[in-house]
Amino acid sequence: MGADIPIPHQPGPALPRSVNVVAMSKSRDYAYDRCSREQPKCATCRPWPGECVYSKEVSAPRYQTGASSANTGILYPTKKDLDSFQERLSRIEAALEKLARAVDSLNPNMNRVDATFASEKIAGFFIPSRALGYTLIGRFLNISDLADLIAIKPSDQILMEVIFEPASVTQRSWVLYINFIFLIISHKDQTLSHLTTSFRHNIRLALDDAKIFLEPNEVNVQALTMLSCLGEDYTSPSLSWMLASHACRQAQALSLHFTEQHYSTEQQRRLTLFWVVFMVDKACALVFGHPILLSSKLYENVPLPDFQHLLKFRPRYGQSNNVHSQLYLSTFGAHFLTQNIKLARLTGLILDIPTNGSQHSGREGLISYLDDWDVSTRQILSEARGLEADHASEEQLRGMSLAIRLMRFKYLHILVLTLPEDVQYATLRLESSREALSLLSHLSSKHHVYRGIFWTLLYYPFTSFFVVFNHITCNPEAPTTSGDLDLLTTTLSYFQSMKVKLHTQSVVTSELEKMVESFIQLARSAVSKDIPSYT
Repeated sequence: MGADIPIPHQPGPALPRSVNVVAMSKSRDYAYDRCSREQPKCATCRPWPGECVYSKEVSAPRYQTGASSANTGILYPTKKDLDSFQERLSRIEAALEKLARAVDSLNPNMNRVDATFASEKIAGFFIPSRALGYTLIGRFLNISDLADLIAIKPSDQILMEVIFEPASVTQRSWVLYINFIFLIISHKDQTLSHLTTSFRHNIRLALDDAKIFLEPNEVNVQALTMLSCLGEDYTSPSLSWMLASHACRQAQALSLHFTEQHYSTEQQRRLTLFWVVFMVDKACALVFGHPILLSSKLYENVPLPDFQHLLKFRPRYGQSNNVHSQLYLSTFGAHFLTQNIKLARLTGLILDIPTNGSQHSGREGLISYLDDWDVSTRQILSEARGLEADHASEEQLRGMSLAIRLMRFKYLHILVLTLPEDVQYATLRLESSREALSLLSHLSSKHHVYRGIFWTLLYYPFTSFFVVFNHITCNPEAPTTSGDLDLLTTTLSYFQSMKVKLHTQSVVTSELEKMVESFIQLARSAVSKDIPSYT
């Protein structure tokens, strides 16, 4: 074709907003550009911060007529509009600032509370002086060997960081574990008793780290387990159960129960830690009524820890009457822990009875196994105590006797729960409950309280208490009523004494004491046929 023929401009309808006229080509044809991935903003809307209003696809032009064509043009804000906008924005900012000052004047303590909270979160750990810190290190090293049975020992560097730079410790379970050990020491050492609140504060801050609960780790397991069953001055029933449940799940995730054919010291420690968590799980299920997390049926083939490893368990040692007693290798603690693991296994099977098919036959068999366990336990522990009579101090011998009575009390408690509520077992249930209540005054001494899972000390007695109470109210004229009322009174005295010995849980113990007193009053009114009056 010849030379390009210019196309004359002819007026026409305005183009819609969907098309952006950008430039004219060299051929003097109009070209239409559109938004793309490479250039998401076309030339027209690039100065604006919002989304491009032009279509990403070229649409066929739709012709408009009349006055509508005049409104399709692009309207830009004028200088007057911008000045008006800035003026209104300034007025809004001034109003917000005035409102903020008014709120601060009405709440003068707000800033101080926020600052305090922030300082606690950032640098709120208690840090002792240099001299006190080294004293704590010495105390910790003196008793750390007692925890070698289940616990990983912290390195010297970790121990120093936890005491002097706790905020820099990335694994906060070490802060939790070591401060909990200090908390236990402060209860027994009067020179450190003024630090109890500080250690408790460090424990609270360490628990704020969610990784303790979410990331399976052996240090997490040992810290959570100890705090759930021994931290009576920190945990509540619900918190104790929560800590124990997290320890159980992490123990499962870490496969602590898995052992190879040739056991090493490290494998024995892991295996023992698993069984300790297993025992805590069963005790919490009995105390709080929660379902068990570690099934006895699932772990029935897991072996018990080696007896030589369990010889490290010496809960009653600390004060000896001579040097020879310190050198004597005690077997009582190892036997005590072994029998507790066996009882936890039986407890798990008993708690699974409602989910089993044949409840009656299974219950009968478990009662028989429970009786065999009681007989063997009393024999084994009594013999172990007799062998150590010449080497142990009087305080240690009292501790062993208390442990034997405690095992009998736990057996009676589980037996009462296991026996069916029918006429055939009514007498055995009642006699077992009476014996359990009679042991309450012998479960602690003036200087010794079994620490175990402390909630068992407060809640186990109620099972037998209500069995005897029910017998009194149903048979008020029975010849045994007077003695049964005395047993209920013994329970009241027990809680009164525990209120002093477990001073940090005195509020809970006081509430339980009031409840026992109310039921005793109700039982006496049933015997005298008087209407009870409560104040």
